[in-house]
Amino acid sequence: MGEPVAVDRHHNGPPDCERIELAALPVPKRRGRPSLYTPETVDRICDRLADGESLKAIWRSSGMPSERAVLGWAATRPDFRDQYDFARDMGRETIGHDVLAIADGPLTGPDAVKDARRRIDALKWRFAQMTPKRRGRNRQESQL
Repeated sequence: MGEPVAVDRHHNGPPDCERIELAALPVPKRRGRPSLYTPETVDRICDRLADGESLKAIWRSSGMPSERAVLGWAATRPDFRDQYDFARDMGRETIGHDVLAIADGPLTGPDAVKDARRRIDALKWRFAQMTPKRRGRNRQESQL
């Protein structure tokens, strides 16, 4: 048999030299907004999630990707998904510690109990919003 010949799908007959040379040129980079997915951005997002901050508060900060982008990364990048899930777990734990600190803290003043209860209720609500309702976990498994 002879040497293998390059096949051009869009041209009937043998490919000419010019087409082969053009095919060897590097593909130009995509146009559009560059991705914000960098190890530094991932670390900043995960650190803030682990501190109990909401994803909404994070993406509203300047220089941070949108909520849709972050959730897209979690859906398509297994390494990011693992970091994201771990950071969310740590954030829930942080909120639990905050609730205990408020409950165990000093109550001074006539409205201290009401204020503490209001803050604890707000944290419990945020905790409930952070509990995993998807990916097959039961909501009751991770309540305070």
